[in-house]
Amino acid sequence: MFKMIQNFFPLFVTSVILLFTFFSGAWKQWRRFYSSALFYICVQFGISYLTYEHTLWHFKESAITPNHVVTDFFIAFTNFVPMVILYLSWYPFQSRWMKQAAYVMAWIVTFAIIESTFNFLGLITFHNSWNLCWSIVVWAATFIVIRIHHTKPILAWAICLGCTAFLILWFDIPVSKLK
Repeated sequence: MFKMIQNFFPLFVTSVILLFTFFSGAWKQWRRFYSSALFYICVQFGISYLTYEHTLWHFKESAITPNHVVTDFFIAFTNFVPMVILYLSWYPFQSRWMKQAAYVMAWIVTFAIIESTFNFLGLITFHNSWNLCWSIVVWAATFIVIRIHHTKPILAWAICLGCTAFLILWFDIPVSKLK
């Protein structure tokens, strides 16, 4: 039973995100948030490239993805694009900062729980001093920067470059060995 849950949990998460995005009507606003979705995919692929030889996290195979790279692409296109669209389509732009902070926090907690479950099921492992706490910090930065990108894309790119430089230095990612 555990093996079946382990194999199909990624498909379950993807299905929930896609169905929620579709049935909530968020997809109707995809053009409005498309650039932020592409931004997040670019950032995600950039980090994946930088950490390819110095893995911080590793996705295990499942029933639908045979290896880490395929899983990375699968998540980027089937989970992250609708995630960004959902996140921004419901974002309380006109609300006070406390409501916005609570909204962002709800998304951070949700994705921390999802990643914790992936880790519990053995679908993701952490390496080179990475752990779930770092993932939560990255989820926090992710949701804050996606919001910033929607209105100030240059600032979002600058923040991402700064965060990437920090990660390279903190986790001793050997960029000099990249092809």
